[in-house]
Amino acid sequence: MFTEYLGILGKPHTFIALGKGGVGKTTTAIALALELSRIGRTLLASFDPAKHLLKYLELPEAGRIHSRNPFHAYQFDLEQATGKLLKELRGNLESLAPSLKVLNAESVLKAARYTPGLEEDAIIRELSRLYGLTDYDYLVVDMPPTGLAIRVLMLPELYTSWLDGLIDVRSRILSLKYTIGRVRGIRQEVSDPVLNRLIELRNMYSGLYTNLKNPERTSFIIVANPEPLPLYEMKEITRALAESLDARPRLLVMNKVVNGMVRQAEYLEALRDYCEIPFPHACIPLLEKPPSTIRDVEALCEKVYDCCRVYGYSHQAGAPVLKD
Repeated sequence: MFTEYLGILGKPHTFIALGKGGVGKTTTAIALALELSRIGRTLLASFDPAKHLLKYLELPEAGRIHSRNPFHAYQFDLEQATGKLLKELRGNLESLAPSLKVLNAESVLKAARYTPGLEEDAIIRELSRLYGLTDYDYLVVDMPPTGLAIRVLMLPELYTSWLDGLIDVRSRILSLKYTIGRVRGIRQEVSDPVLNRLIELRNMYSGLYTNLKNPERTSFIIVANPEPLPLYEMKEITRALAESLDARPRLLVMNKVVNGMVRQAEYLEALRDYCEIPFPHACIPLLEKPPSTIRDVEALCEKVYDCCRVYGYSHQAGAPVLKD
């Protein structure tokens, strides 16, 4: 069972599942949510654009939290969220910066739909909201595939730094404006909506970044298959976590591990490389039929084991061999 490999868990705590698309992140996240629900109130949230969670748990719709005994489940709707973000951008252009109307704001909005970072920002804002929920002891997050997920984890720090600079510039402009106004005897509003919005966004991004960096608040679980590309992405995610968040994965999960002796060199090499990554390991055996329902995942939880303990190393051959 996964919880046997996680150690002592504080509350509240968030588990973020990362890995290449198709390796079994959603299955792993459901299994973990099932186990955590035995010791606390648990919410499973999926940011997977493919929305596999809807089918897995038979959720009626995305965008809402649903009760699915023994935990709650939520499928994020990325398209809906980006549309909402564009609507907010339109409002900002119209109310906070009305002078931009003369610069053909409509064309700006059209271009913004395809601007890099829009999807990342939509996910970041929703992830920040989920961290703020107080109804749950545990939050399990099924992240999108590696590239998008890593950008989501790295951008809050960048956005915080960027917004600090904008806040400083805006504060200087307002200070100069108020000084000139006083000299001219002009009464001016103390509150500035643009500055207030910049501070609000900065606090959101910095708060999420702080939570992501805090091992008492957040743990990362990386999922892969015993194949070269998924394993490569597992290593890249581990490196990215260390560089951007000074974080370490709490658990590495190898899905679809073949029980018994395997002779394929590529498979054995991938398994050996996995076992050499210096973090806790858990393995899910390859099943005859992939799990497709929550009952399948419940049965799967009982099959989780550490294949790195089962497999030893042949120092002469340099490949894993099954222990007696």
